[in-house]
Amino acid sequence: MRRVGWLALSMLALGCESPPLDALDGAVALAAFGAPCAVSEDCESGICLALEDGRAVCSRVCGARTDCPAGRNWECVQPDIDARVCGCVPNASAEICGDGLDNDCNGDADDCRFCEGEVVAPEDPRHCGGCGRACPDGAVCDDAACVCPEGTADCGGRCVDLSSDDLHCGRCGSTCPDGVPCLDGDCGCGFGERVCEGGCVDVFEDPTNCGDCGVRCAVDEVCVRGTCACPDGGMRCGGACLSVQADPMNCGGCRNVCASAQRCVRGTCTCPDGGALCGRDCVDLDADPMHCGACGRACPAGAPCVRGVCDCPMGGVACSGLCVDTLNDPNHCGACGMRCGPGQSCVDGVCACPAGETYCGRCLDTSSDSFNCGFCGRTCTGGQVCQDGSCVCPDGEVRCGGRCVDLDSDDDHCGACDSRCPAASDGCMAGACTCPGDGELCGGFCADLSTSNQHCGACFNRCPFGGSCDAGACRCPAGEVDCDGRCVVLDSSRVNCGACGNRCPSGGTCSSGVCECPAGETDCGGACRDLDSAESDCGMCGNVCAVTCVTGGCETVVGLRASETSACARLSSGRLLCWGTPGPTLFFGRAPTLVTVPPPTAIDFDHSIDDTHCYVATDQSVHCWGENGLNQVGDGTTTDRPSPIRLSGVTATQLSVGPPATCARAADGTVRCWGSNYGSAAGAPPGRVSTPTVVPGLAGVAEVHVGERHACARLDDGTVRCWGSNYDGQLGDGTTTSASTPVVVSGLSDAVQIALGRNHTCARRAAGAVSCWGNNVLGQIGDGGTGDRLTPTPVTGLTDAIDLAASGDHACVARSSGRASCWGAGSSGQLGDGLRRASRAPVDAGTLTDVVAVAAGADHSCARTSGGGVWCWGEGGAYQLGRGFSSDSHIPVVVAW
Repeated sequence: MRRVGWLALSMLALGCESPPLDALDGAVALAAFGAPCAVSEDCESGICLALEDGRAVCSRVCGARTDCPAGRNWECVQPDIDARVCGCVPNASAEICGDGLDNDCNGDADDCRFCEGEVVAPEDPRHCGGCGRACPDGAVCDDAACVCPEGTADCGGRCVDLSSDDLHCGRCGSTCPDGVPCLDGDCGCGFGERVCEGGCVDVFEDPTNCGDCGVRCAVDEVCVRGTCACPDGGMRCGGACLSVQADPMNCGGCRNVCASAQRCVRGTCTCPDGGALCGRDCVDLDADPMHCGACGRACPAGAPCVRGVCDCPMGGVACSGLCVDTLNDPNHCGACGMRCGPGQSCVDGVCACPAGETYCGRCLDTSSDSFNCGFCGRTCTGGQVCQDGSCVCPDGEVRCGGRCVDLDSDDDHCGACDSRCPAASDGCMAGACTCPGDGELCGGFCADLSTSNQHCGACFNRCPFGGSCDAGACRCPAGEVDCDGRCVVLDSSRVNCGACGNRCPSGGTCSSGVCECPAGETDCGGACRDLDSAESDCGMCGNVCAVTCVTGGCETVVGLRASETSACARLSSGRLLCWGTPGPTLFFGRAPTLVTVPPPTAIDFDHSIDDTHCYVATDQSVHCWGENGLNQVGDGTTTDRPSPIRLSGVTATQLSVGPPATCARAADGTVRCWGSNYGSAAGAPPGRVSTPTVVPGLAGVAEVHVGERHACARLDDGTVRCWGSNYDGQLGDGTTTSASTPVVVSGLSDAVQIALGRNHTCARRAAGAVSCWGNNVLGQIGDGGTGDRLTPTPVTGLTDAIDLAASGDHACVARSSGRASCWGAGSSGQLGDGLRRASRAPVDAGTLTDVVAVAAGADHSCARTSGGGVWCWGEGGAYQLGRGFSSDSHIPVVVAW
């Protein structure tokens, strides 16, 4: 037997479908000696040996018996290959302890496990993976590990169903309250149930917990869908459940008692045999003569009730207890109770008037009845009579003013309707009004043609004003003549001077028949004008000034400047016309008003919203006045100055006044600043600057301007320097670092003009382009975006700018085309495009076509045209638009000079 067993061993070669060893790349661990295998390549030794019982195990090469396991069924054999290998003949599917054999051929003889003196199987749940290691109740031992059956879990040493175990509901240790079951892993009662008195009850049906815990139904009630109710559709009446479907004392409802003749059927009191209840009796409405067709409808005596209708003899109809002929009875004509009117008779059941008459509340003839003429209700008025159905006046009369009159004798309608005779007349005779004596009737009045000024010699011949009628002829007083209906003295009349119709000019006089203007004035088109001051006739008649006339010459607007809530126009004489409210204590006016300070000879003038004002005199001295609590005036004090004072230590040819500082440019190109120095806008470290102080590092300055917390200077070489607050990049040096001394604006070498807004700066460049930098949240940079710009950025589409202005959060330019364009904030209409919204790129301000200069306030803008006119738009609440009233305008409006 053993020899046969050895011969049955064979090698299992690698199948053609298996991957090469190098393809496995370590993905599968190779089996050790005695481990099951399928092909030789599964084994560490490369030898897979087939056994008699159909199994295969990994083997190894041997030279003698001692190279193989100790079991008596192991030998060093040579099967069907050249090499000798360790082979085994199995004799049991599981190891038999104590027989000295490796029964299962796994390479270990008698590899049994003993626990407490007895052999235990590997899958024994009492010793799973080791002696004494017991599995929880219900668990099995699989591969030396305790495993609870599918759907259960190990909780405290036993396998439990978490979906239904009250002590472990949903998870181990989650205990449901007493009486509450575990359903699908959650503690809770079933549908319609609630926890009551420690248990789940159906509150839809439980009479002791009906609808809710503790709600107890009466002993004769049941619980139906959570509500206590009487059974079988009953109703509680008098404290007891009763059936209201058949109880005649409670039919359909409590105490609804049926009549004695009725019975209760399905909750309704019903008479037997289809009868009806009349009073307390059930009757047959089809046959009862006392209730024929309806309760109380009695048939006349002797008339039977047939199918609910009283059957009167000879086709009569029962009406009010009597049989009547409805075809002829005028009280029941056509139907019971249908009574004919006065004068009518009943014919074939229809009420009718005699022939030729109409019923109008009574029978009458509408062809002659004045109150029903032609048809019912038409009344003839004003003396009219009815003839052939029409209202007409009697013969010889006509209708005038709603009544019939005789035109031959009626004083109010003499000869014709509305021809009234005058009160002083003798009345109407033969259709004509007659006047007493020699009077004539003229336009409804009796007049004496020989003396009447209104009818002199003939009706309506009116004498001139101041004249009189004498013997039928009009005459003026001596020395006067009739000029267009008025007696006048030609020597002194301003409207008829020397001759009728020769009118003297307004403001002139008539002397000895000659028109004269006052001394120094000339007649210009019918008005005396002082050619030295008349704006409509300046220097000569017809020479109209756009603004004002001075010593015979027209003054024109040569400069324009706006502050936060005001604006000023400089005239060619040097005088200033200002309007609006420049500060809390100063009001220029609702319309342009000449200001006495600064003097007309001033070189430059500016003011700020905080009531500070400065100007440069012809000798380049600087004069300031106004609010001085923060050293705005620059005189070294904080005392308010109601009138201008000359500042020491500074001369200037141009200046700029702003809330944080005033800066002045001297003829030598240096700059001095003073004021509160907010943001270091005065060019000094934080702290007030009480007197004009040189801004360091500046030379060759061409212009200087102050914003809300920063300032900038343009140099003669086209570069720009800025200082002060830089939180939004308004200094233009590529950073957001503030500076108390000037820094160079990046990338600018051709600037010809600068303008400062609240937190942004703009520069007009030599070729007509404009670049801006700083805050851009409202599009005030004009490049189409909203992000802040730290260096100069070109404004979209601008190549022809000839003037530039900025303030608040917007900017404007005058263009060589004559248009004005603005961009940035627009909530007050300051862009002038008719809208109240911001724009990130330039938009045209209205339809202006000849703009040469622009100015900008906080929320308004202005433009000067080539003809000297000024237009403004935007916020107008402080009268800063110069048109006389305080309202906004979203398009340009002309300033009213």
